[in-house]
Amino acid sequence: MTVASHSRLRTGMLATAGAAVLLALLFWPAIVGNEVLSPSDMLLVHEPWRVLAEEGFAPGNPTLSDQVTQFQPWFSLARERWTSGEGVLWNERAAAGQPFAANLQSALYSPVAWLHRLCSFETALLLAALLKVVVAACFTALFARALGASVLGSLVAATAFSFSGFHWMWLGWPQASVSMF
Repeated sequence: MTVASHSRLRTGMLATAGAAVLLALLFWPAIVGNEVLSPSDMLLVHEPWRVLAEEGFAPGNPTLSDQVTQFQPWFSLARERWTSGEGVLWNERAAAGQPFAANLQSALYSPVAWLHRLCSFETALLLAALLKVVVAACFTALFARALGASVLGSLVAATAFSFSGFHWMWLGWPQASVSMF
């Protein structure tokens, strides 16, 4: 291993470790507590869950509705199908039936989606978010080093991108699974 490749590897490992520490601080309630990384309070403004909400209830962030109305139900359905051995080709629960595996937004073959096969639903949501940020930090640092940035410069780039508004806002969507690379 050359000195340059060893330095790039060290930079990638530093970026990964730094992102992991920051994420542990940010997601501490979900990591050690009973918090779930889901905007599921959004459901309390819709029937039949509206009767469970307190009067005057407003969801924490109403712009995150796709996560609880599309992506998370798809992950649940995919897990149900994978564990029962039925397969994920067709979703008869949507409209009069439609392709499930071919639906690009469900991202069933994404490595991040595989977490839902291996872990509980709540754990998979948390691990998916952590993985997206850590991988983005690592690859951004490596990319910056390949472009000639210093170690410090590449770590700043890794932090700036992996914790950027774009990446953070889209963390629960499939876009962040792509942008992490």
